Amino acid sequence: MDKTVQIFLIHSENCEDCQKAEEVITQAIKTTKISCKILKFLYDTQVAINIAIKHDIDDLPGFVIGKQAFKGTNYTEKKIIDAIKEAYTQ
Repeated sequence: MDKTVQIFLIHSENCEDCQKAEEVITQAIKTTKISCKILKFLYDTQVAINIAIKHDIDDLPGFVIGKQAFKGTNYTEKKIIDAIKEAYTQ
């Protein structure tokens, strides 16, 4: 079964924490060797707002992997790896 995990990343331009989150997510993807696709949305777009409301994201960066939502800097590479693995098996 070839499955791609979608990661929804809400960010803003010139946001250092957002760039760092994307780097950590990218590293986690490499570590898991699971096919993932990062879908990036600027925070003020309707899609980003809808994702934020649905997943109770009230800080940037915000991202959703499977059923897990992350907001702000409350994440680690291990938590991201675990979320990717869990989403892959869902």
